[in-house]
Amino acid sequence: DASCSMLKLQGASQTETVRRSHPHTKGNMRYIFAFWDSSFAETNMVAKETLFQRTSEDVELGFVKCSTVAAHYAESFRRLTGLPLNVVECYLYEAQLPTNAPKDRMQFFCAEPFVSGVFTKWVGNFGFISACFLSEVPACFAHFTYAASDAKLMVSDIQGVFCDGTFTITDPQVLSEDHSFGRADLGHEGMNRFMENHSCGDLCKHLGLDPASRSRLGQNRWAPPANLQPFSGLALASAPSTSGQPSSSHQHRGSPDPQQGNGRHPRPGTLLGDRLPASDLVGVTGARPLRLLFVGECTLSFCASAVQVVGSASSLPWTASELVWPMAGDAATERQTNEKFCKQKGVEVLRQSVDARALRDVGCLSLDGAIWAMPYPDAYSPQAGKPSMAIVETMRELIHGFVIAAAPSLRLDGGRISVLIMSHQHLMWELRSTIVVQGVGTFVPEMRVFSLTPFLDVGYRPRFGDKRDRLGRKASYHHSGEAVLVQWRRQVTSSDAPAGMTDSRLRRRM
Repeated sequence: DASCSMLKLQGASQTETVRRSHPHTKGNMRYIFAFWDSSFAETNMVAKETLFQRTSEDVELGFVKCSTVAAHYAESFRRLTGLPLNVVECYLYEAQLPTNAPKDRMQFFCAEPFVSGVFTKWVGNFGFISACFLSEVPACFAHFTYAASDAKLMVSDIQGVFCDGTFTITDPQVLSEDHSFGRADLGHEGMNRFMENHSCGDLCKHLGLDPASRSRLGQNRWAPPANLQPFSGLALASAPSTSGQPSSSHQHRGSPDPQQGNGRHPRPGTLLGDRLPASDLVGVTGARPLRLLFVGECTLSFCASAVQVVGSASSLPWTASELVWPMAGDAATERQTNEKFCKQKGVEVLRQSVDARALRDVGCLSLDGAIWAMPYPDAYSPQAGKPSMAIVETMRELIHGFVIAAAPSLRLDGGRISVLIMSHQHLMWELRSTIVVQGVGTFVPEMRVFSLTPFLDVGYRPRFGDKRDRLGRKASYHHSGEAVLVQWRRQVTSSDAPAGMTDSRLRRRM
């Protein structure tokens, strides 16, 4: 499945490499291949090859230039702000092709270390700025590069992974006044579009980038304020502590300690009512087990782990469903094992396809709860190919559709519709909307912090729910921060206000 050749590493001697024959994904401009280089033998890498039929050394070198320039400004940004923002190094390769090599074989391509985690685009190269809370830092970095270069260039297309309080940026694009950084260099037009859409936050003000600070300091050309101290106005999540946590047969990270900060700034703890115990979601009420419907179950991993968390000896009145059950590969094997276990505990597993937005024919009535754990569209569906804001609209439509579909099946005196997601997803997708279900009532949203640790300790293993599972890829998005549970309940009176944690408190915990 792999092709081997001797390659010339730009600026170094020959090196032996191995590259997968087929790409495992692609971006807007390049295919992505798994890659190994003997010069970086202990590092997992990816090779990136143009989608276009023709490329050249200059074209590929443009990607290296973008990463190098971004890394140069990232070093200054870290020094001035104290915030961890890194740019992945990019390398140019020239393949030593045999004389009889196919004409479509690329001679030049780039490679870089593989970055593990939940991939996010915070800033585009033509004005897009994500609504995610974390985007304040990448957007400020783009503004900083524009000011520090005296408006000659701007680092854009800022994307990558945020993990353990650190931004790791890969494949940035530089916009320049002379369009010297490749096909995606949109020059001053792209820079101006960003500046039109960007609103300076506290971090920009700290650096003196905002118009008011520039005017107050009488600056024509930007310079950092005198005696600038590291920025202390933004708390970024740190690596969660695992000391004292129960051991298990698999590695995972639990929900971060609510009192642990990023090493500099303490994170706010949870107040009474801010955190929902696992027993309140899947446990018992009074003397009877909760009557629950699980949707989007994929391999039944969440339902099976919930059975173990409850630990009930009696039969559980639960129903588990999915739009399309996995039928091949280790995901199918895992589903079969979990299905057998769940059925032994009384769980009804529906074999027919069940759309979370159309539950009329499922036949579940008087439910205590309907639960959807880690919803996301198929990464290979048309929705996944849309820009970030379109994904936001898609997820909001999917989840609100689930609420509307599940509402008629709830019991009148306390049933809840629950969606388990990550904290940054909740803030980005803006799910906190009151939903009126015709003929049923008004449902108000409440959000609380929710620990995945009890579920992970008994084997919960999130899946992608698409062909990445069949390709053997391991989902790690549940490591990207703190999990939250968004629940909709029937509003009793007009003065019945939602409880739970506020979004502003959640932001301060990130």
